[in-house]
Amino acid sequence: MIGWLTGGTLLVGLLLLLWYKSKQPYWHRGVRFTDLDRFLEVLLRRGQPDGFMVVRPSSAREEEPFVQFAKRVDRARPARLELAFPLASWSETYFGPLERALAAADIQYTVQPTSSAGVVRAYLYAPVDTVEEAHRIALITLVPVLGLNPENTLDVAFGGVDPE
Repeated sequence: MIGWLTGGTLLVGLLLLLWYKSKQPYWHRGVRFTDLDRFLEVLLRRGQPDGFMVVRPSSAREEEPFVQFAKRVDRARPARLELAFPLASWSETYFGPLERALAAADIQYTVQPTSSAGVVRAYLYAPVDTVEEAHRIALITLVPVLGLNPENTLDVAFGGVDPE
């Protein structure tokens, strides 16, 4: 009887662990800068409305720079991608340079304050219609603004994206 109880407890624990792991984003590690367009294409084609993609340096830890793109869908226009860059304590030094870099590249963007008094005080949004434009924004943000070396690699994770 004790053996069945122990075995059942281990099985339930294993199933809970697998369920928890399945809810965590899968990180694609070692992505080259030149391959980001493929990942943006996946987000645009297979992403659910408001699905997202997070890009960070492969060496990043929590509270280090990242870039996030989201898929936006509305009735007035076809699906598009949107850069969403937070204004938080870790990103303050990047926020102004990002605004200047986007303006210099003639990329339209808006800054919207958040309604909560949480960690993120505002978001910079830059909507684009094509994967090529999103890739261009990603490179502007990652290389000159965040100061990453394009020879290094990135980690990419999706949320709200249908599997193949």
